[in-house]
Amino acid sequence: ASLRMAVRSALLQGPEVREVLVVDDNRLPGNEAEVPAVLAAIGDPRVRYLRNRGCPGGAAARNVALLQATAPFVAFLDDDDQWLPGKIDAQLAAMTPDLVGIDCGYIDRDDAWGLLLEVPGEHRVRTQSELLAGYCPTSSSLVMLRREIALKAGLFDERLPSFEDYDFWLRCAAFGAFSTVLGPRCVYVQHPGHRLSSSLDL
Repeated sequence: ASLRMAVRSALLQGPEVREVLVVDDNRLPGNEAEVPAVLAAIGDPRVRYLRNRGCPGGAAARNVALLQATAPFVAFLDDDDQWLPGKIDAQLAAMTPDLVGIDCGYIDRDDAWGLLLEVPGEHRVRTQSELLAGYCPTSSSLVMLRREIALKAGLFDERLPSFEDYDFWLRCAAFGAFSTVLGPRCVYVQHPGHRLSSSLDL
């Protein structure tokens, strides 16, 4: 159900979304048909199904998509999050030549506590030194990135159990700055159970 909502939130961004690459990282033998069935029911030709047959985990799954993407800009979306209308338009409009990536404000939805919190973001340009000082987008679902920079930076490090996104943004920032689009543009969902952001599995 969350995958269906995530994919639809991407498609509803409009024609600027050239393709939606869904990378299936499922490792349970009995569930191979579930993700293709969800995508077939959506029935949009922009949706492409990709299987992650390499190292399991978010880093490897994102790398599969980055290597297959054809657009000059890529935006990430975890299957438990959703983009709000206008996210992609706003980020494309704010992407200046000096920027390699841009994140956005968001709504933090905590399912365990039943809470919603709007985090509007702070409009400022952040260099690599500022990222090194501790700034990191809360979720990869907030970020749009130049694909050529992602390839130059060496993709996500598949050896890291968590914070692979922070490591990746730091390497991307060697080629230019990051910025933020104000206002909630994404719903970031915190939920019980396994989450990449808190994983310590090796």
